Amino acid sequence: MTLLFQVVRGEARNIGAAMFVLLLMLVITASLAFIIEGGSHSSEAFSSIPAAMYWAIITMTTVGYGDIVPATAMGRLLTGVIAVLSLGMVAIPTGILASGFTSALQHRREQVGGKIEDALADGFLSAEEESEIEALVERLGVSETEVRAIMEAARRDRRAMAPCPHCGKLPHEPVSDSSEHE
Repeated sequence: MTLLFQVVRGEARNIGAAMFVLLLMLVITASLAFIIEGGSHSSEAFSSIPAAMYWAIITMTTVGYGDIVPATAMGRLLTGVIAVLSLGMVAIPTGILASGFTSALQHRREQVGGKIEDALADGFLSAEEESEIEALVERLGVSETEVRAIMEAARRDRRAMAPCPHCGKLPHEPVSDSSEHE
């Protein structure tokens, strides 16, 4: 939950902009419904813009209770268009949150990975370094499975960067004579 709140706080401007567009769409939709259906509907559902907002909310969120239905062909067309458009509009905040959540999780993994790489720089993991990593993992809420995967990747990277046992050169250095590696 802490991560979710951090993501919401970090994406507040984007979410706010999306909510503003949704609110604007709600008012425009309710206004159009009032103009189109206001005089032709016998119920009070479209008697004013605020009354039509209930229909607009139900239509935009694709709940569609069916308790308020437009009577005119134009009203039904508006309902269809708004239902389709609002699918995308309602999905925008969800996408923003999902993207922010993924980014936050990746950032946490990178923090733990950086700490592990620093700890393994000398070739072994001391008790103090292990304790610091455990504290960071606990604070960030990274799972044990992820930590194991990060640790294995760091060890694999260290082995890949180890000098050649035959010539002593690093993997990225050119080797002058290939016979040294036989």
